[in-house]
Amino acid sequence: MGVPADFEITIKAGRTGEVVGRDKSVLPLIGTDCSGDWKLVSATDRSLVLDTSGGPNPAPGICSNGSSEERFSLNDNGTLHYKSGDAAAGNPEGDLTRIR
Repeated sequence: MGVPADFEITIKAGRTGEVVGRDKSVLPLIGTDCSGDWKLVSATDRSLVLDTSGGPNPAPGICSNGSSEERFSLNDNGTLHYKSGDAAAGNPEGDLTRIR
């Protein structure tokens, strides 16, 4: 079992290869911020693939190095399903809730 984390991501419009997202990933148990930028790999009207592996690691040995396979897909109810390709982070997966 991994360390619990709070996760928030903001995604904006952009082109392939551009940074279109920024996450806020905090590990409150150890007080570490693993936040980083997410580049657009591909997009369709129902899915996004983002890459988190290109940026600097804010805390090597604590934060994972990211993945080029961070997937978001549109659920039928309009929410997003997130599935990480980041094995070092435990391949987190789940439905996201929009906050304003």
